[in-house]
Amino acid sequence: MIAHERRRLRPQTGPSLVPMIDVVFQLVVFFMVSTTFKLTPAISLALPQSSTAEATATTEVVVTL
Repeated sequence: MIAHERRRLRPQTGPSLVPMIDVVFQLVVFFMVSTTFKLTPAISLALPQSSTAEATATTEVVVTL
């Protein structure tokens, strides 16, 4: 027999980690970029103020599970 005929390919027994590493890398890049966003003021608005609003009574609601 020739030496290259005896060699066989072994089946892959474990999961491939390359796709998981790619996803984790993309998440790290996304969070690094998204945390550096700075909110810049666009148009300043003069919102109306209410001077005749009546106070409303609020009741406490307790939900127990």
